[in-house]
Amino acid sequence: IPDIEPSTTTKLTIDGIDGFSFHQEVELEHRSRSISGLIQTDKPMYKPSDMVRFRVIVLDAELKPPANLTFIEVNIFNPEGKVVKKWNAAKLFIGVFEGDLQVPSTPMLGMWSISMTVGEEQIISKTFEVKGCLTSTITVRSPIDLQVVPLMTPLVKHQGLHLTIAAKYDCGNYLDGLAKVELYLNDDELDQMQEFEVHGLSQKWFSFNEKLDVPDNQRNMRVTVTFIEQDTSKDTGYKWFNIYSLEEIGTMITASFVLLTDRTVIKDTEITVYKYPYQVELVKDRLQFRPGLPFKCALQFRYHDGAPAKGISGNVEVGWLGYEKAVMSDDTGLVKLELPINGSIEQFHLDMIMYTNLPSSYNMKPTEPIDLEVTCNKRMSFFVYYVISKGKLIESSFVKIRIPSTKHRLTQIKASEKMFPKAKVVVVTVTKGDEFVWDSLDVDFSHLGNHFDIIVDENVFKLGHETVIKLKGRPGSYVGLAAYDKSLLDISKHHDIFWKSIEEIFNRFHPIHANDADLFHSTGLFVRTNSYTVLSLRGSSERSGYYINRPDIMKFPVQSNFLDTWLWKNVTIGLTGTHQLNETLPNTSASWCLTGFTIDPKYGMRIVQKPVQIKTILPFYIVENLPYSIKRGEVTVLNFTLFSNFKEGCIGSVTLYNVANEMELVGLPTTGDYSLQDECITCELVILTCLLSEESYTKSVVVPPNSGVSISFLVKVRKLGEITVRVKTSTEIGLKMEELEKVVRVVPENILFNKTISRIFTVEHAKPYFLNNTLDITRNLINNSLKVQFLLYLIDNVENLLHTPKAFAAPTMIDFFSNIAVIEYLKSIDSTDKYFNVIDEAEKRLMQKAVAMITTNYHEIMKYHNSDGSFGHWYNSKGSIFLTALIAKSLRLASKHISVVDANKIDKAFNWLASKQHSSGRFDEMGEITYQDLQDGSRNGVALTSYVMIAFLENSHSFKSDKVKSMIDKSVNYVAGLLPNITDVYDLSMATYAMLLHNHSNKAIALNKLIHVSTVNEGSGERYWPRESGTVETTAYGLLCYLQAKYYEDSITMVIWLKNNLKISSRFSNSHEIFVGLQAVARISSIFAPDRIDYVINLHYMKNRTLHFRITGQDENTLRYNEEMGLTIHGASEMISVYIVGNGIGMYQFVYECSVDIRNIAEGFILNVEKEFTNSNNTLNLKVCTSYDPDMAPNRSNKAIVEVNFPSGFAVNKIENVTITNPVQSFELLYNNTTMMVYYTSIGQEWSCFRVTANRSLKAAFNRVAYVLVHDVYKP
Repeated sequence: IPDIEPSTTTKLTIDGIDGFSFHQEVELEHRSRSISGLIQTDKPMYKPSDMVRFRVIVLDAELKPPANLTFIEVNIFNPEGKVVKKWNAAKLFIGVFEGDLQVPSTPMLGMWSISMTVGEEQIISKTFEVKGCLTSTITVRSPIDLQVVPLMTPLVKHQGLHLTIAAKYDCGNYLDGLAKVELYLNDDELDQMQEFEVHGLSQKWFSFNEKLDVPDNQRNMRVTVTFIEQDTSKDTGYKWFNIYSLEEIGTMITASFVLLTDRTVIKDTEITVYKYPYQVELVKDRLQFRPGLPFKCALQFRYHDGAPAKGISGNVEVGWLGYEKAVMSDDTGLVKLELPINGSIEQFHLDMIMYTNLPSSYNMKPTEPIDLEVTCNKRMSFFVYYVISKGKLIESSFVKIRIPSTKHRLTQIKASEKMFPKAKVVVVTVTKGDEFVWDSLDVDFSHLGNHFDIIVDENVFKLGHETVIKLKGRPGSYVGLAAYDKSLLDISKHHDIFWKSIEEIFNRFHPIHANDADLFHSTGLFVRTNSYTVLSLRGSSERSGYYINRPDIMKFPVQSNFLDTWLWKNVTIGLTGTHQLNETLPNTSASWCLTGFTIDPKYGMRIVQKPVQIKTILPFYIVENLPYSIKRGEVTVLNFTLFSNFKEGCIGSVTLYNVANEMELVGLPTTGDYSLQDECITCELVILTCLLSEESYTKSVVVPPNSGVSISFLVKVRKLGEITVRVKTSTEIGLKMEELEKVVRVVPENILFNKTISRIFTVEHAKPYFLNNTLDITRNLINNSLKVQFLLYLIDNVENLLHTPKAFAAPTMIDFFSNIAVIEYLKSIDSTDKYFNVIDEAEKRLMQKAVAMITTNYHEIMKYHNSDGSFGHWYNSKGSIFLTALIAKSLRLASKHISVVDANKIDKAFNWLASKQHSSGRFDEMGEITYQDLQDGSRNGVALTSYVMIAFLENSHSFKSDKVKSMIDKSVNYVAGLLPNITDVYDLSMATYAMLLHNHSNKAIALNKLIHVSTVNEGSGERYWPRESGTVETTAYGLLCYLQAKYYEDSITMVIWLKNNLKISSRFSNSHEIFVGLQAVARISSIFAPDRIDYVINLHYMKNRTLHFRITGQDENTLRYNEEMGLTIHGASEMISVYIVGNGIGMYQFVYECSVDIRNIAEGFILNVEKEFTNSNNTLNLKVCTSYDPDMAPNRSNKAIVEVNFPSGFAVNKIENVTITNPVQSFELLYNNTTMMVYYTSIGQEWSCFRVTANRSLKAAFNRVAYVLVHDVYKP
């Protein structure tokens, strides 16, 4: 293949020679990339001073290390996109490079990335996060594992269930408690409820009260089990003797410890009841039969657990064929049949009547021949077969049939590692009637290729003991091992590599696209013929051989979160094919996943199918069951369990520390030191002593042998953000103290709103500036929650631009562009540094933060990228004109600031857009309508067409071809031709801007018309374009028109209006308005760069309070002045007066935030919530319905979000649609399933409803109010 560009159209021409008349052309697909790769890190998250260890694995199209590639380039980028470590010539060892990075003690926090480059092309990159605070000393912290399984396969004849219910910690300790079991024959039809005690494990028979009918072969029923862990103190028989001596504290201990420490787990289990003890499947040799030819098939019998059912006897009857035969399943559970088909039969029905009861797999060995029977309805004199794998022709041959026949057995194809992981066998022949007949079969060979096993003789060890790890693989192959706490998988699986990763690489290398018009093309081959008729023996769907084993993709159990790794090592397998390691286990209690991969030059890569589970345990340790988040001011229970593996009982102490005075320790009315041990030790008392002070709270308890004791503390949190929960344990026998530490998120009691007032000012000595600024304070403000900051420049709250959800594409795209606009703005004001002679560190940090954000956004955006170059609203959704235009121009801008942007994807996106232009020049939305003003096309498509043209014209320097320029001319002329009929100011502003960028001959007419329809405030002189919706965006485009026309002085009035109305909220952002507004602000900021600044600012507030400060070009504090003002609100608003005298230009902001009680606030939407507590208040059922206010225009919202925040201690269990007309598009669970975001494409005046069920996992002594909120993404 010649060295050509990937985008070049390539054709293969076939011409006859020597008088043979033949000419055909075939378009070829040119794939430039011949290598790919994987990156593995030892964990997904790091803290300052950690060591990042990683492996880069390079593979070719055959999943082997590239033969001619010795060196690669590896870079590690910080969140700003700057290279912090670089390997220009990283040497590969059997396709693997290992490296590390020491995270600085004061690093830039956020998402870092590792990239691998070959030549000029970036092959792969992977991100990891650096956070400022992670859990430090680790102990086992597993949640309760509740298992509900039937003891035997439930059959309808049983009319009941025999269930096993087990409750234990992952470390293996069984728990005692109370089980409440509810049986539902239908979803809401309760058959019965029983309560009974469970001591670790219980097996119980439940007879149905109502007869269960199974009209089909099976029926599902629901079992809900609520397990309440038993507080050990209730079983001790202890009574509060001598209560008079505890009159101040005894009652409080009883209330807080006994009533509030019962931790609850609820599990819903779907159990299938079957009519028959086994299932049968018809396995066909082909999807269709040919009249006149025998049809081969088999009946596959299996038990419901997948095991083969052998020895099943009965009669097979085939309707319309008159076929009847007594059969019995063989050892593999198969009954093989060959059915005679006469020429008149078009379809038939097969029945099996069984007499008695009972599976199977036919496992191909690497050297075993593939036994195929080639059958044709006409006599064959020859056929040709092809074996295709990984885009290559592995084997082919011409088979001559000496005596023409309708069938021929083919046994010469042997399985080999070249066919790994899957291959396709294609057979073709030509009949005497000039018919080209073919068929194909997919064969799975994923069990071939390389092999690798990890063997550990034991699975449970004491801390610090040694274990022997045995490895088996190909001699000389590389092995990379990793062992990490399996709770890491709950945080992210992104750091590790799995078999699915290999499959994704394979599919990227060798995609075969279905082609209904040319089914043969779907095989990966092509056929060209002058005269033959091409016949297929199958439909468009593929067939697979029934005898091939398919490996299961392993699924890890979900565990609690914390961070630790144990083993990171590479070895080379010796000549014997084995290797043994003696490794010392860590001194940390945890459950570990030991995994690994091997790579061999000849046999390729293999990943261990099932990681080895290893547990390290302490003789005495503590586990936590802490909530993910709690509300400030809420009295919350912090639950822990002490476990003892001693043969005798012991006394253990747990101390909870009040770190940095972040919480109030609740439980005793006064501090003190008291002991009950002398009086009550003979009563088997669990709580022996309690020691409480402001700094710590200690409880001492008796822990029975080989058991656990629950301990809880009542706390009330004082601060927002993150708090550190730290406990230490000790025993009476002097064992080493164990420490457990976890960060818990604290959320505000109410919704926190941010608002901004911004003003641009120009002052001269003769013309001072004065303005009264009124803070917009809602009546629902929570007392004493207002906080106000005075800032001198706009973008200090840049982090607040990133609070839109990310479960769909549009907000992610808009956030991406908003942050690019922030960077452009910050760079535009860099010119002031030459006047100030100072580099402001705060501005530098803002720049770094914005770059980090767009790097993170970029990786998120790529999830919505389609193979045709477009971008959709949801994963794998249809391409959207609006989104593709938005992201194409965003990526072009981003490429100036971050290096990870793929230029080919930008070109492909613009090419896709150009291909969707109508012959008139107009663009119409093809994807979902989520932004009505821009996409609906009701006004001749002027808005969307102009929007697409703006994207092209702002990047016109990148387009050199006459074809693109002609496309742009056509669309701009289309918009210009409609200019006399454009009445909507939103359409007019974008059309005018597009014509100005294009330098169209009608640009002056359009601009004059735009100015004519503007509105000017009589008092302030501010110019804007009012509209029912989109006023800010329209005015921002108007400002861009003024700047493009170089009406600089007149533009200042629009900037002032924009600053007053461009609201940047920390909770919801009118994102599209913001990014257009910021673009306009960035443009004007680059134009107005004052060469001298000297003025005095006076702030007057709260009647008699005043602040004075002076700004000069020589002052190091010039770029920003922060003054936090603790304003006490009197009434519904607060006035702050600003008086500025001197010389210069600038902009100031008042950024203020307040907590708001959102109950009974309605704007734009109608919301109805029905709530019901069931299961002894342990289950919360919500039905949420919302509709769009009929008084609003337009009559539908844009993309909408319903946010459901649950009370502390509740976590989402399931969600289901109630309405079909406008179903939920997607939903996202946040904060350990305590908050749910539900997404709708739009919401109209009809009710859109869903149900959600949440189960209680923890208890709070005093719950704060939870809420449900609905809002429009683009117009919150």
